[in-house]
Amino acid sequence: PARSSIGLSGALVCALLAVVAAALAGGAGPALLATIVAVGAADFFFTVPYYSLRVSYGIDIIALIVFGAVGAVIGVLVHVLARRAWQTARSQAEAAQLARLAAGAVIEPPQPLAALMAGLRSAFDLDAVGIVCRTGAGWAVLAAAGQPLPPDPDAAQFAAEIAPGRVLVMTGAALTAADTRLLRVFTGELLLARRQAQQRALEAGAGAATAVRSG
Repeated sequence: PARSSIGLSGALVCALLAVVAAALAGGAGPALLATIVAVGAADFFFTVPYYSLRVSYGIDIIALIVFGAVGAVIGVLVHVLARRAWQTARSQAEAAQLARLAAGAVIEPPQPLAALMAGLRSAFDLDAVGIVCRTGAGWAVLAAAGQPLPPDPDAAQFAAEIAPGRVLVMTGAALTAADTRLLRVFTGELLLARRQAQQRALEAGAGAATAVRSG
């Protein structure tokens, strides 16, 4: 009904809004589908001859081609930007959860390993998280949350030593490369802090022994 007032250009502008909305709601696939449907609908309803996919004027063909290219590019860009915003928010939430777990381990009384594993699994939305220790027969599970947990660290998506002979392992489709980098930094700092605490304990013990001998 508004064909005479908005014309082909107005219809394509309105269709572009639909492409952006589809990209925000569903990603690149729905945005590309919306672009194809918009081009077909604009051709069918707004180009001469009406109610046909034939186009009589070259300028209308150019407008449809340009809209298709612009719609596809904008749809993909909106999808990429939305995904990056989601990844940034997820990374911030994961970093905050790791900080809380670290603070709890330092400030509060020691938590059960199962509770710590459950916290890590929840923070990264993983299938399984656990700690395995080396034994004479291979590897044994000390604590775990979720299933299935690989019995061998080499079979896990993520594995990092957190203490001599003890390895943190994780599996799950949601574990990204950014998560892996964050976890490696986190576990590396935990291992360094543990070694520093052990060194201070040894130095304190040596100092006490020296004081006793001197006395």
